[in-house]
Amino acid sequence: YVDLSIQFIGASGLPKMDVVGSGDPYFVAELDGKIKYISTVQLDTLNPVWNELWLVKNVPVTAVLNVQVLDKDNGPTDDYIGKFSISVSAGAKEAEIEGPVLKRTKGTFWLKIESNPPTNPEVPPYTFDGPIRFSRHFSPTVGRLTNLNDERLYSTWKMYIKGVPLFFGDTVQPWNHSYKAAQSIFGVGPASLAVRSGIQAGHRMLYARSTTNGFGTINSPEEIIGIFHGGSTTLGSRTLAQHRIKPAVYTYVIAVEDSSFRFSETGAAFFVDFASKHALHANCAESVRYSGEF
Repeated sequence: YVDLSIQFIGASGLPKMDVVGSGDPYFVAELDGKIKYISTVQLDTLNPVWNELWLVKNVPVTAVLNVQVLDKDNGPTDDYIGKFSISVSAGAKEAEIEGPVLKRTKGTFWLKIESNPPTNPEVPPYTFDGPIRFSRHFSPTVGRLTNLNDERLYSTWKMYIKGVPLFFGDTVQPWNHSYKAAQSIFGVGPASLAVRSGIQAGHRMLYARSTTNGFGTINSPEEIIGIFHGGSTTLGSRTLAQHRIKPAVYTYVIAVEDSSFRFSETGAAFFVDFASKHALHANCAESVRYSGEF
């Protein structure tokens, strides 16, 4: 096993995917199907520069890094550009992006991998070790999910936090199936299927990756407070300081699938049409690491 530091540098020569403009590329990387990394969206470019870092502990030396490159659309699906796979051996790497048709090259991707002996062999394999990234989704469309008619902007947050397996181990929290709302969601009949479909549609809207998402990294506890109070991180053409969130209670879950910390404002009339706010954040997963309010 090794501890990996993967720097995703950038790509060049990507194909033009949009009728207007060039493209809004991003990538999805995964190690052996065990852990996933989703990059930020780079706007209007065929030569994106990411310079994003991914730290993963206790990765088998035989692991394979698989990367898919996509073009972000504001519709329900994104355009697929291509993919590549490489070993996790240390060094600077240049990979050709293989397209879906006749395996033609769709550009070049650059990255750098550093490999070191494990600092803590007791850590579970494929443990995420940072940096702590967050995305913030400003969504006027969230008003469609509420009984409120005003145009207040709601935010949905997702933070990728470190050490979740170390703290929780294999423990997960299943939904309380004696709870009436849980029964309506996780039942086996057509009524429950309809409820789940509605909640999952709401989840996709809340957590949609779009060109207007805000992205950043968190390096200290103080930065978390700063983000909530506006901070200096930009979101599209807006700054968070222009759209500060009022003091409020937030509903959260720590998801099993990616150990992400997901939350949004919980108002008295917020999401009242949904059987469970927690199920909404968890995308109807039958268990979470933890959930609650803060």
